[in-house]
Amino acid sequence: MIIMEEHNRDVIDKLAANKSINPNHFEWLSQLRYEKSEAEGSVTEQMNITCEQLNFQRDYGFEYQGNNGRLVVTSLTDKAYMTLTNALHMFKGGAPQGPAGTGKTETTKDLGKNLATFVMIQNCSDQMDHNSLGTNFCGLAMEGAWGCFDEFNRITLDVLSVITTMIKDVLDCMKKGTGAVSIGDAPAFIAKANTGLFITMNPGYAGISELPDNLASLFRPVAMMVPDFFAIAKNILMSMGF
Repeated sequence: MIIMEEHNRDVIDKLAANKSINPNHFEWLSQLRYEKSEAEGSVTEQMNITCEQLNFQRDYGFEYQGNNGRLVVTSLTDKAYMTLTNALHMFKGGAPQGPAGTGKTETTKDLGKNLATFVMIQNCSDQMDHNSLGTNFCGLAMEGAWGCFDEFNRITLDVLSVITTMIKDVLDCMKKGTGAVSIGDAPAFIAKANTGLFITMNPGYAGISELPDNLASLFRPVAMMVPDFFAIAKNILMSMGF
């Protein structure tokens, strides 16, 4: 709670410094925010809450999170959130890429926590085939959950070329909102529009393949650089009472 409140304080200071007094100012629109809307004439047990950032708008997930930790929000985190939410808005996947330890998977997981959405992490290897990946895509799209596939470019090129069609079919079905999609031997189903597909990549390692162009075009890349360790250390120490 302290980590998130510290970020909120920084945002308000930034808005004041830039004299942002209009709700249409970019500084305000670029923040991940929550809007509560009252549906006319309906009394429901669950509140209508939407998560908004720039063009992105999605219903709050209400997935139980537990009392878990949160990432310190740095300017890198903010930029990653903006790119990933914009990718979701355009019905594309997100692809954080960069060296180890820059928070690619953790940032994706934390965005899922912000939206109260279930995020499934899958570590990829060259042993994976199109059947196991197709089953994963089916489950995620039927449930409307998020999948984060770690070190996606460890998968062999022949498998990547097969699953490109699967991912494109799922994303197209989400975009249309109608029509069923069929993956492999699974029965046809309608992919839920709030599904999220994310891949993380460590460039430059031996034995890792480049993504085919038609697959790379389905994912919006996010360059993850070295994080601001000073801000992270300061915030974590403060949240523990120092």
